[in-house]
Amino acid sequence: MTEASMTTSKARVPHNLGVVITIWAPIVLVYFMDTQIWYAIFSTVFGGVSGALSHVGEIRTLGMLRVRFKSMPDAFRKCHVAAHKEQALDVRSFFCVWNSFINSLREEDFISDREKDMLMAPSSSSNLPIVPWPPFLLASKVPTALHMAMTSKEGDEHELIEKIKLDKDRYNAVIECYESLKIIVVCLLLDYNDKRIVHDIDKIVRTSMQNNTLLDDLEMAEIGKVSNTLAKLLQLLCFDSILQ
Repeated sequence: MTEASMTTSKARVPHNLGVVITIWAPIVLVYFMDTQIWYAIFSTVFGGVSGALSHVGEIRTLGMLRVRFKSMPDAFRKCHVAAHKEQALDVRSFFCVWNSFINSLREEDFISDREKDMLMAPSSSSNLPIVPWPPFLLASKVPTALHMAMTSKEGDEHELIEKIKLDKDRYNAVIECYESLKIIVVCLLLDYNDKRIVHDIDKIVRTSMQNNTLLDDLEMAEIGKVSNTLAKLLQLLCFDSILQ
């Protein structure tokens, strides 16, 4: 091969490489674009099926959360026992995890302070005969029970209690509200005689409940005024705690 032909061949090599790149570059780009499209389709289908099997996104509103919330402690207990082979956990153990979850949502600024207060489970007290549930679960339960009591006639104690018990959350809310308010009022009072008056009132209420004479012994028409006064007291206590 002559020196001139060798020089011509060397000159054609970069030219041929540029042609090859020009021809194959669109094909390679289209291939990777197709791969991305197929990956997007695969991830959508796989994610949808996985989410459906895991029941992700079933709780979309606060009302649905209220309906499903009571089943969460059992689901948590089953998963925890299955994963760690430990003894059965009670509702209070679930509330510890639930409150940590709500606190993390507030720290990430996903919810407001008011929403946090509504979602947080209260710390259980040994003086309460029931497990206290988060406020959002018991919203409007106590006002409904108060309306039932105010509109009930004398002698209908059994009917009133049965109506309240038709909704288990409402019945528990009434008990929790009564017991919690009694503890708060007693703790606020410093004079022994004042505390004794509160205990005497509590004794009258419990005796009336046992004798089914609650509507006869107490003036239920005035319970609305008592409720409003206690609500104002709680607002003052909350405002004072904020200032502190």
